[in-house]
Amino acid sequence: MVDLLSKKHTILEKGYMAYPPFGVDPQGRLIRDVSGVTVRANVDYLDDVVEQRDGSGAGARAVEQLCALLNERIRDPALHVTPAFLRNVWNSYSYEFVMYLAEFCEILSGDPTFQQHVGRHKFISPLIQILARPFTLPQIYRMFPHFGEKFAKGSITFGVGEVTETSAVLRMQFSDHVYDQFGPWRRRCAENICQSSKSGLAAVPEKVHGIRAATIKDRACIAEGDDRCEWEFTWHPQATGTRVGLIGTIAGGSVGFLGTLLMPAGINGMFPWIATGVGAALGGLGLAFLSQHRRMAGRERLIREQLEAVEARHEELREAYLQQEQVTVELRRRINQLTILHRTGLVFNATLDREGLIRQVLQALVQDLHYDRAMMSFFDRDRQVSYNLRLYGVREHISNFARSIVVPVKDPESAEGVVLLQGRPLCIGDVRDVWDRLHPLHQQLAFMTKAKSILSVPLKVKDRVLGSLTVDRTDEQSLSEEDLSLMTTLGNQV
Repeated sequence: MVDLLSKKHTILEKGYMAYPPFGVDPQGRLIRDVSGVTVRANVDYLDDVVEQRDGSGAGARAVEQLCALLNERIRDPALHVTPAFLRNVWNSYSYEFVMYLAEFCEILSGDPTFQQHVGRHKFISPLIQILARPFTLPQIYRMFPHFGEKFAKGSITFGVGEVTETSAVLRMQFSDHVYDQFGPWRRRCAENICQSSKSGLAAVPEKVHGIRAATIKDRACIAEGDDRCEWEFTWHPQATGTRVGLIGTIAGGSVGFLGTLLMPAGINGMFPWIATGVGAALGGLGLAFLSQHRRMAGRERLIREQLEAVEARHEELREAYLQQEQVTVELRRRINQLTILHRTGLVFNATLDREGLIRQVLQALVQDLHYDRAMMSFFDRDRQVSYNLRLYGVREHISNFARSIVVPVKDPESAEGVVLLQGRPLCIGDVRDVWDRLHPLHQQLAFMTKAKSILSVPLKVKDRVLGSLTVDRTDEQSLSEEDLSLMTTLGNQV
């Protein structure tokens, strides 16, 4: 169970992002938590606010700074972002990334209510305004789950409560994998999403039908400890053409019919042509209203069908785009890795000093490949011990402790034995899963460094194991098969 922090604590306290911002997750599934439409809304509003405040060109510079701040928190350079990338509505992102973006937007704009304002001014795009215009406000709010799924696919469950002609109750809940991304900062993250979502929903009457925005009553909030966010929206009665046409049809038809029945008998007898004329006129008016209503209903059905067809095509194209974007990311990552391997290889070959080589290797792992720490150890097969551990990226007292310990390695099935006795690499997503297989001295070292994910590869000459090369991170499940491949290649170089 995660101990939740108060809303004063932001996800920026986390340091590096633990999850890929876009592309595929550690399980190989496409990341589709948040649509690029939401990210672009934040970026465009940041640009607008800073431009108005600081003058020409300031908005563009703020967006550049936003990208720089985000990229500082993304370990993998292949996943770094640019202003053009953030403005591409076809992209999809992890919720963790969007929460970092939200916090940086608030800082750069200087507006503590940034999310509330971006929801009101940017969430209802001109395209959505046009598509939604044929529908009444109750119809639009009833479609909240349908539209919500377009912006947060599989990450939020949307619900609709009671909907009347002047009010609607809407709610949302996050999925477990989103809560995993939020971690202990759930309340602050939920508050950001709640503020932008309810502000955007309240703006629907104003943006779509040109009437006063809805008022909001909070009924539940995850940021306050509830299991969902729930709001009640209230607006003034709407008088659209469809509704007027329906009322006119009913009224016209009724008057036309009742006119011939309820006109006083004397007048019927004295002026039969008046009764007949009025009845025919009113009846014709009713039929005209009825015909208009039928045309409007048919047009509404046609719009619905066209909307469904456009949405289906959009999803096909978006899926193809995401697949193509992932290929681009993989190529970019591979180029970055090969560049680093080439550069480090040149450095390794430039020295015959063992101490200098060890320092260069460990420094490259932390500074160039962005692991939290790196360690090299030596293995004495005759004595079956691991010794002389060199640890980079920690305080001096931890480094001295690592170098002083000698770890017996006798069990091939222990974590150390897999690498040093069997000569196989070992990737650990959560160190707690193998805690009992770690030697107590390595347990103590893991506790001191707060390591969660660990990757270790043997250093071999032919079949002889000389030692091991190990990296770790403080985030669980943050090392992948790609890291394993890269570390194996680097270990062979060393």
